[in-house]
Amino acid sequence: MRVYLNDGGNGDCLILATENTSIMIDGGTASSYKSWNKILSRFSKFDALFVTHIDNDHVNGVIRMLEEKSHPILKEVFFNGIEQLTSAKRLEENISQEEASALDTIISNFSKDVEGESDIGFSEGTSLSFILETLNYRINERFESGVITNTSVPDKFIIGDITIEIIGPTDECISKIKSDWINILSEYGLKMKGLHKKHSIAFEKYIDSLNSDIDGEEICGSSCETIEQLSDVPFVDDGSLNNMSSISFLAEFNEKKVLFLGDSDTKTITHWMDLKGYETLEVDAVKLPHHGSKHNYNRILLERILCKRYLISTNGKKHFHPDLETLARIVRYSKKQPVDIYINHPIAHINESFKEKFSKYSCGSKIMINEKEILI
Repeated sequence: MRVYLNDGGNGDCLILATENTSIMIDGGTASSYKSWNKILSRFSKFDALFVTHIDNDHVNGVIRMLEEKSHPILKEVFFNGIEQLTSAKRLEENISQEEASALDTIISNFSKDVEGESDIGFSEGTSLSFILETLNYRINERFESGVITNTSVPDKFIIGDITIEIIGPTDECISKIKSDWINILSEYGLKMKGLHKKHSIAFEKYIDSLNSDIDGEEICGSSCETIEQLSDVPFVDDGSLNNMSSISFLAEFNEKKVLFLGDSDTKTITHWMDLKGYETLEVDAVKLPHHGSKHNYNRILLERILCKRYLISTNGKKHFHPDLETLARIVRYSKKQPVDIYINHPIAHINESFKEKFSKYSCGSKIMINEKEILI
């Protein structure tokens, strides 16, 4: 089993592959597509595409791929789009000019200026849900096109020769998103009666705007600080409803297990472990949530999820991920030692001094940079 950490910019673009099965997970930023699309020559099809959540650094590269006249065939698509998250149905008829104008205002108000993403604008193509529908891909088809949560689908299901176990999101998170969206529509004088393509664009812009304020922090840790000082920085959990809505899962093949955690928060992960009765869980690799943010992986998870190999996807150019605090926590509190951390880009704030400090703290532990293909 191999994991490809493709160049997704500051986002995620992953492929999980066995000899007979391939699963794509997210598509990174729009501008990163020209870098990672080269790997698509190895894959004429994907047994599944997972889009973990509505966020430009996970979604926009997928949009770019689907805009190509020739792209890999997707046998299944797993994504909680507007239909799944709101339980609303598509409208066949056009909406009124007044409603269209109100939705345009929502789109404008919740759109963000994203560095390097100017090639994604306000066009109809900005809605992943709409593009998938246009290309006749049915979302979550094996689950009757319903929403994916950690209780709405079977405990385990099979894609090719890979077993999947859904970790998140929770029902509570999805209910919160739906009720908040209804309130947003109400503020603009609208009701959720049905879905026009403009509803999809407006909804995805709104959800993408929900990133927590803590995402905008500068680097708190310094490479001059000790591992103990960095790892002891108080943990504050990611409160972003957008990140909490991530589809995260455990993938298993031939007794090898990998956690793909999207941008999930710690409460969602521990809730799933408690729900399944996993006091501890031993896995072969963890794709760290939210690009190694210090707000998404804590000491509790390091003591309950037993692992020596941690994967991080980011170029570090936005929000300065991964945080040094996260790396320090891993080398100090991971129950399995020594640990290996794989990052798919050089990271400016992870210098040789810090890497040496990391390795000395737990003899043999390593931070490996520019790693894009990991054999599990």
